[in-house]
Amino acid sequence: MEIISLPFVYFLAAALGVYHLLPRRGQNIWLLLCSLYFAASWRWEFAVILGSSILINYLIARRIAAGILHKKAWLWAGIGLNTAGLLFFRFAATGYIDLILRVLSGGTSLSTKILLPIGFSFYTLQAIAYLVEVYQKQISPEHDLVDFGLFLAYFPHLISGPIERGKNLLPQIKQNRLVGNNELAEGGWLILTGLFRKLVIAGTLVTLLPEGIFARPMEFAASDRWIAILIYGIWLYNDFAGYTGLVRGISLLFGIRLSPNFKQPFFAHNMLDFWNRWHMSLSFWLRDYIFFPIQRFLIRRGFSAGKPARIILPPLVTMLVSGIWHNATLALLAWGALHSLYQMADHLISQKPGFISPKKQPRWKQILFSLRVYCLLLPTWMLFAAGSLKLAAGFCLSLFTGGGTTRFRLLELVFPMAALMVSFFLDAFQEKHGEERTVFSFPRPVQSVVVGLGILCVVLSILWSNIPSAAFVYQGF
Repeated sequence: MEIISLPFVYFLAAALGVYHLLPRRGQNIWLLLCSLYFAASWRWEFAVILGSSILINYLIARRIAAGILHKKAWLWAGIGLNTAGLLFFRFAATGYIDLILRVLSGGTSLSTKILLPIGFSFYTLQAIAYLVEVYQKQISPEHDLVDFGLFLAYFPHLISGPIERGKNLLPQIKQNRLVGNNELAEGGWLILTGLFRKLVIAGTLVTLLPEGIFARPMEFAASDRWIAILIYGIWLYNDFAGYTGLVRGISLLFGIRLSPNFKQPFFAHNMLDFWNRWHMSLSFWLRDYIFFPIQRFLIRRGFSAGKPARIILPPLVTMLVSGIWHNATLALLAWGALHSLYQMADHLISQKPGFISPKKQPRWKQILFSLRVYCLLLPTWMLFAAGSLKLAAGFCLSLFTGGGTTRFRLLELVFPMAALMVSFFLDAFQEKHGEERTVFSFPRPVQSVVVGLGILCVVLSILWSNIPSAAFVYQGF
């Protein structure tokens, strides 16, 4: 059941209608049942896997909290089980498990294609963070299986996050929730901007990304290839940020506030700043549970701040893990390695004598820094979009060769360029006023006009595209 689809609208209406008639305990039971049903709507096995993850992590957290001598062993067992499950489904989804079984069976085709359960990559990281928080006594273990199940399975963020921490989401689950005018207004605005980013902006920009252009670039003109790579990251951002805004708005209708996941990443002044703005819930998870532990390990081993190991290992391992999390391919490993090199370079530059933070420099220099970040991202998008080193290399070389046929005429670029400008204007307003309350910074008449135009654009986008449902890119991860 796609989030942008009529079945989901009916499902959400039923979920909200019953939810607001129940007391808090009944609300949590109802939301958990809705969440398991939502997972099962994709495949019934996905709900079984989600339920198993809930039960296993619930029991392990209880053992961690109860244990005196063996709580670290229980922690590592929990981390190991979650990681093993993630790696199994990740490698199985890319066909590696099938390849190994074929080799072991003497080349016999076994048809063992295993799908990655919807949301598994996200709620597995959430479960690991919860176990660590319990171990470090940042939070108490959850004794109510229903509340814990809802923490992992909560359907608005099940597909693609945000990856929530126990200390943020569990207290909201356990308290009484009232949905007032502020929550309704903020939720409605987030839903509108999420739909606008996905259907209007991303839906328009995707016309500049014809199917097969990264796999078969020579079928397209060189100008089309350049347009595709220049637009890809902005399209991906609006697609994913659109999803995040939509589900955060839906969640506010239930009185639960989810964490933000984006903070205008194309306004970043360097690559470290970019990762503090892009897919923030994943970035902060990687920082807290990969980068910082490696750094602390090296400090305990006597490596000073200037040692190569301190500069290289934390970002390299962190971004390689990020690459594998996205997909277990050589292209994504190269993507992670390239991002780690960028982060190392930024770190070394910031350590130079006389370094001035970009935030303290003139506005025109800040714009140049952001353009530099954008240009550095282009080769990483090639690796991300192509999905293999060979295809990425082929696409990169094709940028500097002729051939192919011209696809885009000048008039065909008018609407995508307008969508591009709207994307940056929306980012600029959100940077200044916040994602949830951007429209409330305007006078009332202007608010009405902005909301009305937004709704009109979304409706026209649905009518013109004639698409009954629209999948989000990151739900494939």
